[in-house]
Amino acid sequence: MEFLDGVATLWTVAWRAMLLDPSVWHPAAAGQLQAIAYTIAIVAALFQIVGQSFILAINRVSGLRALTSLALGIAINISALVFLALAMWVAMSAVLERPLDLLSTLAIVALAQSPHVLGVFSLIPHFGLYWQRLLEAWAMVCLVHGVVVESGLHVLVAAMVALAGWGLTRAMEFAVRPALRRLAHRAIGEAVLRSMRFDPALAGKLKRRAAAVRIRPEATP
Repeated sequence: MEFLDGVATLWTVAWRAMLLDPSVWHPAAAGQLQAIAYTIAIVAALFQIVGQSFILAINRVSGLRALTSLALGIAINISALVFLALAMWVAMSAVLERPLDLLSTLAIVALAQSPHVLGVFSLIPHFGLYWQRLLEAWAMVCLVHGVVVESGLHVLVAAMVALAGWGLTRAMEFAVRPALRRLAHRAIGEAVLRSMRFDPALAGKLKRRAAAVRIRPEATP
């Protein structure tokens, strides 16, 4: 019963955050809902790798290799959120006399991942890729809103702070990608890694590639 109550509370907070309800952003940054915000970020990271688990199943990867791959994906997502919070905290320190503390910034970043708890719908054929893009845009709107609510910055300045953090995070991911690829190669193998590519647009790419292939008739002697 307590578990169900916890799930209901988690969903209520996530849904109100998605609707940009200011009443959940203040407690999250103040520490009252930080644990729930971090839990939402972990659940969101789980749903973000649902597509990855589907590809692993297609490639018949199971057991320890599958768990290692999924754990690696979750760790990458969580690490990216921590780096995003750090980058945004540095950016806000440059424009505010009294910037938010790092833990409050991390709570805002975590709560902004609320839209990704709906990431399970990304498995719907011909719809998943667009749904992922929608959730990413929705999460960015939540992030900007959280910064505005807690810091008092103008929405344009808050958007610049969020975009600066996002850009630095993408640059960091690009820099460490070779090391992550080597680690993933050891964990799940090159063949599966090539099919996954850590690319959310994989389904669309494969579809376009298949449409471009034309079967040529064999030459007659």
